[in-house]
Order: sequence, then C-alpha cells, then structure tokens
Amino acid sequence: MTIDWLLRDTAAPSDVAPLSEYLAGSAEGKLMLPFCAACQHPLDLDQLHCDECAHQVRVWQIVEPAGRVTVSIMMNRVDARYVKQEAAYPVIEVSLNSGHRIIVSTSTVSDAPIASGTEVRLEFVQVGTQYIPRIINTAVKG
Repeated sequence: MTIDWLLRDTAAPSDVAPLSEYLAGSAEGKLMLPFCAACQHPLDLDQLHCDECAHQVRVWQIVEPAGRVTVSIMMNRVDARYVKQEAAYPVIEVSLNSGHRIIVSTSTVSDAPIASGTEVRLEFVQVGTQYIPRIINTAVKG
C-alpha cells in the first residue's frame, strides 16, 4: 500500500470503537463495514441501531470496494496540520454496491471532481499507521 498524497500522519483515524473493525479490515486491504445483524441493512460506521428494524446488534462484513459516485466537490479549505495539498482536492461520496455510502478522495493527485454516476473502485493508502480507502480510477472526470 502506498502513502497517501493528501493527508498528513496527524490525520490518521484513531483505532477506537466504532472504527476498530473497519481499520482492522483496511490494514488487510479489505473494506469491512457494518450491517444490521437481524435484517442485514447496511449501517453507518457509528450507527448503533438499524433504521429499518430498530435492532441494536451490528455484524461486520467484507464488502466489494466498488460503487458509483453520488457527488464530488473540490475542497478549497486547507488545514496544514492535516492536509498536505495546497491546491483544491476532490472530496467524493460513493454509493457502494453493498448499499453503504462512504466519503473518500482519490488515490493520486486530482485537480477535478469525478462525474456523478461514474463507476469507481477503491484501494487503500497509508495515513500514519492506519489505512484508508481511496478511489483508484479517475479517468472519467466531470
């Protein structure tokens, strides 16, 4: 796995609940996300009960690191404590094939957003001692 081009080591996520399972999967190059144990509805990382059935037990499963761009913007705000990049950089919401939504950027420097609806795949990059997902393919820009 490569070192992230965008974030400094100080921006690495902490290995504490609710991120422990997510980060453990990421360290192995696997996208592990929570689902409702009762109805298998996709849950947010910090979601404690299911919106569909109100069940309060989560199970973590490996999901395909692929989906479609929902929205993509260029972020102009720079905080030098956390962000290496001085120019604008893409922030992208991806609707994963698993039903989850995830906010990511690209695995390489990009000076344009990615068009909504673009199919993308994710890979992992290193930030500090942790690994986070980034979009691999950025050939189609909007």
